[in-house]
Amino acid sequence: MAILSAPKGAYFVWHDHDLRVPKTMVRDLGREDLVVIGPHSLKRGTEFRRNGVNVPVILDHYTDLTHEQFEVVERVNARVQRTLAYRMYVAVARIKCKVRAGVHKLFSIFDLLG
Repeated sequence: MAILSAPKGAYFVWHDHDLRVPKTMVRDLGREDLVVIGPHSLKRGTEFRRNGVNVPVILDHYTDLTHEQFEVVERVNARVQRTLAYRMYVAVARIKCKVRAGVHKLFSIFDLLG
């Protein structure tokens, strides 16, 4: 089920404009972190962000999108992937800097010990 497997904080696109059923499902499944929207919300220029971070758009399996709506979903999810890749790059770079700093300090101590 897409609701259960959706990433935390994602936008969940329901196949219909009546959002009462999916909002109840989200609540009953304990996934209040999801934002339930209808396909009418998938417009060019719409930002799908939470707390300043790009988040993925997940589709209900019955959702029938126009070509433009599908392009919006692809664009948003590609942006999320780039954001995740950048965050991983930064995290690895920080670890490398800490390791280098630690090794440098280690050598400094050994240099002092002679």
